Amino acid sequence: MIKLVEDFFSNIECSNAIDEINQASSLWYKCDETDMYILGNSFLRNQNNYLKNYDNFKTVNLFKEKLSTMFTKVEFCTNLGKPGFQIIKKNDTNKPCVWHYDSILVCFPYQNEFSDYNNNFNEYFDEYYIFTLMLSDSQASFDYFPETTSNFGNTAIEETETPICKHHVDLIGDDCSNPNCQLTNFKTVNYTRGSLLVQNERMLHRVGSRDIDGTDSNRIALQGYGVIKDGVMYLCW
Repeated sequence: MIKLVEDFFSNIECSNAIDEINQASSLWYKCDETDMYILGNSFLRNQNNYLKNYDNFKTVNLFKEKLSTMFTKVEFCTNLGKPGFQIIKKNDTNKPCVWHYDSILVCFPYQNEFSDYNNNFNEYFDEYYIFTLMLSDSQASFDYFPETTSNFGNTAIEETETPICKHHVDLIGDDCSNPNCQLTNFKTVNYTRGSLLVQNERMLHRVGSRDIDGTDSNRIALQGYGVIKDGVMYLCW
């Protein structure tokens, strides 16, 4: 399921967030696979240095505070990275618009946080969520194939088994090399500044292809994951 929460952040809160992110531009690092810039401890984008530096951004703390109005109890993981930021230069390459699953969600070293973690993602956690909060004042969209909606695998190995067209995973653009590909009509969710996109299912998706529009501006979003155990949502990234 995809849920869009309008005005999760106000315009002023978004502006303050952008200021904080720009002031920390010296800490941005580039993901070679996607050409996105990252600010914060992203396990997917920075596995070699994950958790060597703990960041404490006011915007991330506010995000947690506001999520507490939607969920019973929300906490940061203490031994995993906090939510962070994704910056896409809209006049750069199309590499950020790569089709993918958020498979990294099952790959976190959860045993660092939960001593009794049994390496069975779906059995251990009650629910999971994927959050994208748009902060920049520009066109933003999310493309996805509804027919790929499924549960995550229990382990990283299981998660590599994609049920529909493996050729589409890591594809940039829409020209699939599989002559029998059934993925032809994706859907698009458009969202605006301050809107929170919430996913609680696995699906093939990408940053909206129309977002890389050649303008001299950045698409900036806060991103994070939430896993629920015993009624508590634990945030990580």
